[in-house]
Amino acid sequence: MSEKIVICNKCNGEGLIHCSELTDYHNGYYDHWTKKCDRCKGSGRLWEVIETTRTAYKQKKVEKKR
Repeated sequence: MSEKIVICNKCNGEGLIHCSELTDYHNGYYDHWTKKCDRCKGSGRLWEVIETTRTAYKQKKVEKKR
């Protein structure tokens, strides 16, 4: 099992997501706001755990065509 801390790829480690919405098409006005990243809960980092399991391989029987 491998464990490590990685940077959140949704907010690029900032913990905030920058949003914008077009409010006036003709004048090009936008509303801008930020919100806390829901994936990393605002920390900017994630705990990555990689677990590998191995099981026996069972070969299937091949039927011959006549």
